[in-house]
Amino acid sequence: TAGYEQYEISNFAKEGQYALHNTNYWRGVKYLGVGPSAHSFDGVKRRWNIANNPQYVKKIQNEDCYFETESLSPADRFNEYIMTGLRTKWGIDLKKLEEIISIPKTILDQMDDFEKKELVKRTNKNITLTSTGKLVADQIASELFLVNQ
Repeated sequence: TAGYEQYEISNFAKEGQYALHNTNYWRGVKYLGVGPSAHSFDGVKRRWNIANNPQYVKKIQNEDCYFETESLSPADRFNEYIMTGLRTKWGIDLKKLEEIISIPKTILDQMDDFEKKELVKRTNKNITLTSTGKLVADQIASELFLVNQ
């Protein structure tokens, strides 16, 4: 790999030279976006500013709302963390996942099944995809999602 490592399903870099912007998205880090079309995330809510520059400026001048907001339910946050975390070399931090919502036994059983099939590697602290697991990452994530929560 010429000194590059796969730190996300579709991204490679030399060690320690990862795209910080995207890495923060995948790891669920809070961020603030400023300006037209900018997006923000506070860990629970996502917010995005209107894209039209003149309208954006006019709304700020008139002290009108210039953004839309989406609140994520605990199940949404759980599923999003599963989806994005599995894509990275850091994987899913089980403690962080448990802080979002108590991990149901069915999900833990499914994780065990994926481990037996050598699709994931599980430690006491986290779950990462194996090389084989990376080939079916979306399937694994979808089977770990909370449904009807």
